[in-house]
Amino acid sequence: MRRMALMVFVLALSLTGCVRKTEDALLVYCGGSMRQPMEEIAKLYEQKYGRRVDLSFGDSGTITLQAEERRAGDGYVVHDPFATIAGKKGLIGRTVKVAVLMPSIGVKPGTKGEREVKDLADLAKPGLKIAIPHATKSTCGQVLAAILKKSNFEEALRKNAVLVSRSSGDLVNALTLGSVDAVVAWDAIIRRDKTLKVVPIAEKYQVDAVTSATGKDYPVERLYVTISVLKSTENASAMEKLLDLAASEEGQAVFRRVGFTPISDVSP
Repeated sequence: MRRMALMVFVLALSLTGCVRKTEDALLVYCGGSMRQPMEEIAKLYEQKYGRRVDLSFGDSGTITLQAEERRAGDGYVVHDPFATIAGKKGLIGRTVKVAVLMPSIGVKPGTKGEREVKDLADLAKPGLKIAIPHATKSTCGQVLAAILKKSNFEEALRKNAVLVSRSSGDLVNALTLGSVDAVVAWDAIIRRDKTLKVVPIAEKYQVDAVTSATGKDYPVERLYVTISVLKSTENASAMEKLLDLAASEEGQAVFRRVGFTPISDVSP
């Protein structure tokens, strides 16, 4: 009996060894807005390949600076325009688009916000309390600023802003808690809270480009979420598998489930 138990134990160890490898974990810099889908995809990756993925979170600008200064790490997950910036700095190799983000209006069903806000211009109505992204420290805010420059209601809208933040998560939390009537934030972050409703910003407000904090213009027809292999990696083949997983049907399902528009759902 003891011999049989020992054989079962050894067999279990050998099978575990086939799944779990002794290789080091992948280090992936990840923009905070992409935290939820990437945490799920990292778990899927470990289940498939027996290798852990350590995600280092921060806003996209901060992690781009970290990747440049440290010249270490394996992967890089950001939204536009940061992949373009990193590419010009020579930081990244293969890059794949996995999802789309767009600034949108968020309201809570059954509230003053839902009743009064049907269009971006409605955010300028007297008496509304709104939360908006920072005009220079947030890509979402830069897009909103470009839109408002073409409008005749920018001043009134900004007067209604009782909260300005670089974090879409902070803005959406204020809406969830009832501190504001409406919010402008990334659509995927609004959808993360199933009690909220997304009101798309109408196509008539679309702008062709916005000016970043660096003074350079970039297009905003679509803002893509991308995953790249860092040129600093010593684990290129392993990192390539993470890109392939994120772009696969299984990975795209993760993005869809947590509120993103996966690239597989976007027309060319």
